[in-house]
Amino acid sequence: RTSRISQRSNQNRRSRGYSTTKHNMASRTTTSNLTDYPKVGMLVDLRDPEGIWSGASIVKVSEHARTGSSTRTGVTVELKYYGWDTTWNETITWDNQSRDNYDRMAKLFTYSRKAKCMVRLFHKGRKSLAKTKSAKGKNRATSEFWPCIVYFRMPEPSPVAEKLGTGMKYNYISSELLKMEPKVYVEPYAADVLQKKQRYALDEGDGVWIKATEIFQFDMDLIENPKAGFNDALKEAQCDLTTHDLESNNIFESGSLLCNKYLVRAVG
Repeated sequence: RTSRISQRSNQNRRSRGYSTTKHNMASRTTTSNLTDYPKVGMLVDLRDPEGIWSGASIVKVSEHARTGSSTRTGVTVELKYYGWDTTWNETITWDNQSRDNYDRMAKLFTYSRKAKCMVRLFHKGRKSLAKTKSAKGKNRATSEFWPCIVYFRMPEPSPVAEKLGTGMKYNYISSELLKMEPKVYVEPYAADVLQKKQRYALDEGDGVWIKATEIFQFDMDLIENPKAGFNDALKEAQCDLTTHDLESNNIFESGSLLCNKYLVRAVG
């Protein structure tokens, strides 16, 4: 079976028909708790069929009669992977006793991670204001960077895979697939300002897929001549106390797979 990553690697991401539904993972307050009754908008970590953990949101909740019972009802949820279009939505049983709920879903950021960073958003091929006029009338390049949240997907941790009886299979496959995927999903701060003042087109909702090589630590020394609206984005980033700063530029082993020291190895 061809994986989602290998399929997407051979296609133009802009032609994929990404949903414009906005479900900002950084600002949503919907409880991510698998012991609660599921609600549309609830955010969770979801493991895909290849063993990669990503953020996802519940987009539909359905009740149905349980097999062999005339009084009890079962619940299924449809989930949308964060940054992916609805083609990849999955439907899973919501039951604390079910294997689906046990090995495929977890509270948000149990496995996946996020960090505050600087992203080189403005480069050839992107619609943006590339230059401004200096006092002498000469073109002066503005900073390529913009403060963003980057979301990291994680391979299935080896200890978890072993506990579930899958051995090293999921850990190896998911790690190799992340090495093949060169891009990560980022969400710019002050996205409305970015789109309005910089004429910058976002791919999906409030976010965009960017090559992992364009992700840098949250460092103001990178900024020499900020673009219009940058200070609004920086202020929003500094007020975000729920997201830690990315403190290193050397975080990826290959593609979008994090270096060993940053991977989630065990939970609990």
